[in-house]
Amino acid sequence: MEQLAHAEKLDIHFTDIRPGFVETAILNPDKKYPMLMKVEYAGKCIVKALKCKKRIAVIDWRYSILVFVVRSIPRCIWNRLSIKN
Repeated sequence: MEQLAHAEKLDIHFTDIRPGFVETAILNPDKKYPMLMKVEYAGKCIVKALKCKKRIAVIDWRYSILVFVVRSIPRCIWNRLSIKN
């Protein structure tokens, strides 16, 4: 869609919102989630990202750091990790 809007020279901006865990009714109340955010805080950050016309909005600075660290790990190490549920 973004490519089509650009090709047609439309004044449309797309924002990829990456909020993490927001305290909503969808989440299971019996489970504990890491870095859980209040709805009001996440909503304010999303509105700010839309007003600033950001392309990608990672909500909460803690998630930004986590995303940076995870992306810094080479793919060969991810492939060798032993992950158990």
